[in-house]
Amino acid sequence: MKIRGNAHFDSKFYGGNSNNSTEFDVRRARIDFQGMWYKYISFRVQAEFADSPYIRNAWVDFMLRQWLHLRLGQMKPPFSTSWWTLDNRVNFLERGASTPVYPYFDRGFCLWGDVLDKTLTWNLSAFTGAGLEKDDQYGDIDDHKDYIGRLFYSPLKNRKDSAVEGLHFCLQGSIGRQSVPTERFEKKGFSAPIR
Repeated sequence: MKIRGNAHFDSKFYGGNSNNSTEFDVRRARIDFQGMWYKYISFRVQAEFADSPYIRNAWVDFMLRQWLHLRLGQMKPPFSTSWWTLDNRVNFLERGASTPVYPYFDRGFCLWGDVLDKTLTWNLSAFTGAGLEKDDQYGDIDDHKDYIGRLFYSPLKNRKDSAVEGLHFCLQGSIGRQSVPTERFEKKGFSAPIR
């Protein structure tokens, strides 16, 4: 098992006669447990302690074959490539301040696999559409489900000397009906006050 953690701090200091308040904020304070049993069962539990604590990831993944995995729990839905990019792989300290196409995390299951020498990843998923456990503690509050399909192709992934090694093609789609807005985005979203 790997135990990881990260912290991210923001501060704003204004001098002179500025009306803006000086601030110090803990943006992220996370601990992350990732592990594997017998090469075929992997898991992840990740908690966020900044502001009001909540669980981000809590899933278990069963590898039936390299081309067929079953993942159950709370996770990022396989949609919106920008939200699947790790924080340390984005160009700026913060992500864009727009509302994402799909809720941040959700609870459900995902069938997925790697084919064509791991250059093509496919996903078929079903989620509750209720967002994080923090958003709605009662879980699936209705019979509506969100269904997601995704193909992610990296044709030159295994050619390490290629100038376009990072070239990707993605085809994805989702269908569903949202009964209530999720707490994290539709009700609140990002705030970007002008100072």
